[in-house]
Amino acid sequence: MHAIIVGAGKFGSRIAKHMVREDWDVVIIEKDEELGEEITEKLGVLVIHGDGTKVDLLKEAEIDKADVFVAATGVEEVNILSALLAKDLNVGKVIARIGNPEYQKILERFKVDYVLLPEITAADYVFDIVIKSSAESVQDFTIHGGKILSLKIGERFHIVGKKVKDIKLDPENAMIIGIKREDSGELLIPFENDVIAEEDVLYIISKEEYLEKLPKIIK
Repeated sequence: MHAIIVGAGKFGSRIAKHMVREDWDVVIIEKDEELGEEITEKLGVLVIHGDGTKVDLLKEAEIDKADVFVAATGVEEVNILSALLAKDLNVGKVIARIGNPEYQKILERFKVDYVLLPEITAADYVFDIVIKSSAESVQDFTIHGGKILSLKIGERFHIVGKKVKDIKLDPENAMIIGIKREDSGELLIPFENDVIAEEDVLYIISKEEYLEKLPKIIK
C-alpha cells in the first residue's frame, strides 16, 4: 500500500508509524524541514520538504500510486485544499482533519471520504477503523464530481476589488474554495466578505460542463 501524509506533526507522524509497522510505503510532505529530518530519522520514511497544496510535490510523492491520502496539518485550509486535490487526482481513500463546520459545504462539493474532527487524536483508532477498514464511518460526503483549477488574478480582471459574495458563480456548478494571497503567501478558505485582490490565486472547483463559462465571469 502506498500512502501520502501531509503534515508530520503528532497526529500525522503517529499515523505514519502505524503504516510503517504494516509495511506500507509512506511518503510525508512537511513544510518544517527540521521536523521532516527528525521524522525520517525516527521512522525511515521519505519526507518531502514543501507545501502539500502544490501539485508538483504531490506528483513527486507519487500520488498516482497512492491508495490513501491523509491531510493532517494544523492548518485546516491546507488540509481542505490538499484533500480536494488528492480526490481530483483519483486517490482511492482521502482523509482530512477538519474542525470548522463552516467548511462542510466545501467538502460537500467534492468527495472527501472521511472528515476527522481535531478532537479525534487516537491514531490507532483512525488507522484501524478508518484507514484499514473499508467501512464508511466517521463522516461520508456524497457530492457532484468536478475539476479543481487555479487562476492567478491580473490587474484587468473585473473581479479585482469585489467581494466573494458578489462574484456571479452558479453555486450548483462552481465554488471558490481557496484564495492564496500574493503578499503573504497565506492560503485562505474564502468567506463571502473577503475581497479579491490583484495577484491573488483563486482555487475553484467546477463541474466540467461549467468550465467554459468561468472566463467570462472571472475576467
